[in-house]
Amino acid sequence: MKKKITIALLAIFMAVFTYDALTNVGHTSSSGAPAGYVGAPANPNTCATGTCHGGTAVTTQAGWITSNIPASGYIGGHVYTITATATKSGVVKFGFEIGCQNTIGAPLGTIVNTSTQTQIVGGSYITHSLTGTSGTNSKTWTFNWIAPVSGTGTVTFYGCFNCTNNDSHDTGDIIYTSTMSASEYTNSGLDAGAVAVTSPTLNVCTNSVTPTVKVKNFGTVAMTSCDVKYQVDNNAPATFSWTGSLAAGATTTATLPAQTVTPGVHTFTAYTANPNGTADTVSADDTAKSYFTVPGAGITFTEGFESGIFPPAGWSMVNPDNSYTWTPTATAHHTGGMSAMMDNYRYANASGALDDLISPSIDLTSATSPMLSFYVAYAEYTSNPPETLTVFISTDCGATYTSIYTKYGTATVTGTSLSTAAATTNEFVPTLAQWRKDSVSLSTYATATNAIFKFRNTNKFGNKLYLDDINITGVSGINEINTSIADFKVFPNPATDNISINYSLTQHENVSIKLYDIYGKQISTMLDKTQDQGTYAQQFEVKNLPAGLYLVYITAGQSTLTRKVMIN
Repeated sequence: MKKKITIALLAIFMAVFTYDALTNVGHTSSSGAPAGYVGAPANPNTCATGTCHGGTAVTTQAGWITSNIPASGYIGGHVYTITATATKSGVVKFGFEIGCQNTIGAPLGTIVNTSTQTQIVGGSYITHSLTGTSGTNSKTWTFNWIAPVSGTGTVTFYGCFNCTNNDSHDTGDIIYTSTMSASEYTNSGLDAGAVAVTSPTLNVCTNSVTPTVKVKNFGTVAMTSCDVKYQVDNNAPATFSWTGSLAAGATTTATLPAQTVTPGVHTFTAYTANPNGTADTVSADDTAKSYFTVPGAGITFTEGFESGIFPPAGWSMVNPDNSYTWTPTATAHHTGGMSAMMDNYRYANASGALDDLISPSIDLTSATSPMLSFYVAYAEYTSNPPETLTVFISTDCGATYTSIYTKYGTATVTGTSLSTAAATTNEFVPTLAQWRKDSVSLSTYATATNAIFKFRNTNKFGNKLYLDDINITGVSGINEINTSIADFKVFPNPATDNISINYSLTQHENVSIKLYDIYGKQISTMLDKTQDQGTYAQQFEVKNLPAGLYLVYITAGQSTLTRKVMIN
């Protein structure tokens, strides 16, 4: 039995909250609570289980989990905001974990992390992050939940909350549990809905697409016709008239006319109307969207995981065991405030498991000596086998892949070591100096019109692996260089009315901020002025821009950085 197993078991019971003797400030573990500690029928453990935290008996508290799910109930496939709030007078450190599951522990719906103050654990639970524990008398966290398929029925969210006494010990903390149930919407009358856009999605290998939309009869009477309206990006919507016979609760696929699309990242929107020629009784279930990428000259390829959407628009993931997989993290990053991370440190009993992070399709033919580069950070777990990072390329729209990069552990062969820091038994969180830039020549694939890149982590229950600032040089666009800009952030993301741009200058520079569309066309110059060393916050209106993906470039002297932002 590996020593790490013993340490991991101790961490499950003891490391939800730890104490930093150097700063004399109680804080939560950066990993949050261990998965499954929510006090549910199938997972009765709570933060007070074993030797984790002790104090008063676990108390049930009503109303600490709330949502914007309407009183009429949730609709399958729709996204709702869930709010968790812990309240205790005099407390300044809080923690929580929530899961939505049935009585045998199967997750219901999909929990989506939307904040750096929270993180997903165990694939289906959400808990606090290291930056999401401080509060005065109360603490609130929010996240999204994608409702399960129609017919699931009433669901229950189970939550456990820790109101710590912040006294450097795991005793004296106060543990609460809380639940929230939501019924499923049941409709009467005529109600057509667009359940999903099944095509186009993700990578499209031609500039002609034939959209398909799954349409559902949410009503209680048979549906013989309805309109399916559709549009690419912000173009004028068109209408497809569907006819047939669709029983209550049944679904069908509507195949729409072929569309010609330009290279770039696009949004396809479909929405239903006029079932059986009459008004639709419920509009909340009418709309479905997809994001897809068409390869072509002029696409800018750079990904720093700053958009707030994960996987980023146009990217996808493969997680065969539905367990730990690639996730965004704010605990470590090369630039900006986020990176992509694989938590091999907790990925137990799954040695050899493969998890893929897959890029959009890119046209390399416009590049001069194309080169893939990215920053990686990794440390082995002492005495455990090392993880492997493999990068593959596909030139046939994902049908087959070829390995172009493989590194693992502290390999003895020059150039094959994945490690950027010394092996450790601690959870690896890299410093800025512990990131390494790796580059792969793509000259062999310079004629590829639809190159797709797959980043694969092979788990060995070792330590955390991080990726950031993935870029292809030679593709039309501005390559990032940076010597005098720090803490460059664009938020909220996605944005609707305004965006805020924060940054710091390390020296006196002339600063320009410009907005480009995804094809590299400049939309506007937001700022062009000389500024002194210091920290700045700028706000710009974007409500009149067409919906889509944009690039914000900041240049200060010889330094240039870029961030993606989605405009709704």
